[in-house]
Amino acid sequence: MRRFQFTLSRKKALMGILFTLPWLIGFIFLFAVPLLQSLQYSFHSLKLGEGGLELDFVGAGNFKHAFYVHASFNRVLTESVVGMIVNVPLIIFFSLFVATILNQKFRGRALARMIFFPAGHRLHRGHLQSGLGGHDVSGDRRDAFGRRRKLRYAEQLPVEVFSI
Repeated sequence: MRRFQFTLSRKKALMGILFTLPWLIGFIFLFAVPLLQSLQYSFHSLKLGEGGLELDFVGAGNFKHAFYVHASFNRVLTESVVGMIVNVPLIIFFSLFVATILNQKFRGRALARMIFFPAGHRLHRGHLQSGLGGHDVSGDRRDAFGRRRKLRYAEQLPVEVFSI
């Protein structure tokens, strides 16, 4: 009896599938299913009945009502699309500009990063990881500029020692 062995290319393919599987599951259940359900609801009249939701097919009737009968739908739709066309590029440009600036070395960079990313800065520096009030277990601590400094004995003690 011969045992089946994976080739290197099959192992890589399997690892690729396993790597993308969580994203694929999330996409299906959190995006694709609600999208298809919304598409189904857009072509039906939705009524609450005794057994739950009742769907009556109306075809493009909902779209005709929205575009030709509803008074403010076209104005709101136009404002939303124009707002997206303007805001999305501005947000992307500002984000990339700030990321480029914060990636360069300058005086006060740690402070600027702390202002833009307060929780991430604390996690990155290990302040929330040790349980000793933001101190590393090794007895070293970084100041606001990222330089290491040796802690005094009183700073190395747990916070409970100082509580009354």
